[in-house]
Amino acid sequence: MDSGCVCLLGQNGAGKTTFVKHMNGLLSPTEGTVWVDGTSTKETRVAQLAHHVGLSFQNPDDQLFHDSVESEIRYGPQNLDFDEERTDQTVERAISRLDLEDVRERNPYDLGMPRRKRVAVASVLAMDSPTIVLDEPTGGQDAPGTELLGTAVEELAADGTLVVVITHDVGFARRHADRVIALGRGELLLDGAPREVFGKPDVLAETDVDPPVITRIGHELGLSTVLSIDELFEYVG
Repeated sequence: MDSGCVCLLGQNGAGKTTFVKHMNGLLSPTEGTVWVDGTSTKETRVAQLAHHVGLSFQNPDDQLFHDSVESEIRYGPQNLDFDEERTDQTVERAISRLDLEDVRERNPYDLGMPRRKRVAVASVLAMDSPTIVLDEPTGGQDAPGTELLGTAVEELAADGTLVVVITHDVGFARRHADRVIALGRGELLLDGAPREVFGKPDVLAETDVDPPVITRIGHELGLSTVLSIDELFEYVG
């Protein structure tokens, strides 16, 4: 899969974060080889892999270290040796996508956790990597913030980016995922389109993940897997 949105589901300890840290070389495999765009992560520095994979951590405080939002977002593309024009373009696009224009001069640590998470996401988006990994981006977000992140993910996917989202938010996954992967105790349990994965609640239960509410309602009514209220109304209307 070269583009689109892949959501990783699973209980804490299932291996989701460990998996994505192998994608950009923060972890090296103890056995076998991890290949990213034809390059072995064992033989490539993290700074080089950042050209291929950008990772936004679950806790933004593990990631942010500049004294203004703009300088934080600008750091990544500058560190990748983008020229000034490309840096300006990617920074402005990231600020716009995450609605950070009004705080661009503020210290990230003067912002609440939801906005700090969006600053961390924007700092990775500005690196313009072909693969973006977001670890629990909707955690602590209100509905508008979650919608903003969902729109950003869809725009990135439409632009040809592969976006990997670690999430417990099955509602976000049903709305935005092209592919859902469920992990349990370090093993792959399910891998498919949202309708396929959320249509197997018994297997999902092994990961301590329930299907989305609207899907569970459909199952209770004896319907095939539904992913939206509109679909539900089509069946029962």
